[in-house]
Amino acid sequence: TLYIPSPLGYGERGAGADIPANAILSFDVELVNITGIATPQAAAPTAKAPVKKAVTGAKKAPVRKAPAKKK
Repeated sequence: TLYIPSPLGYGERGAGADIPANAILSFDVELVNITGIATPQAAAPTAKAPVKKAVTGAKKAPVRKAPAKKK
């Protein structure tokens, strides 16, 4: 079923007594035959882009002990 909204159909003027103004048109359609359709072909292989490793986190710095407090 195809639905045609009023602005794309007859709009405010309608079409005589059969189609009122601002009517949504509906058409029941049956496909009987389709011609001229080519057989789909497989997609051509593409070259793979080089893979870059992700940089993760920061390097660990050595932990220094705080100097002992004098009493």
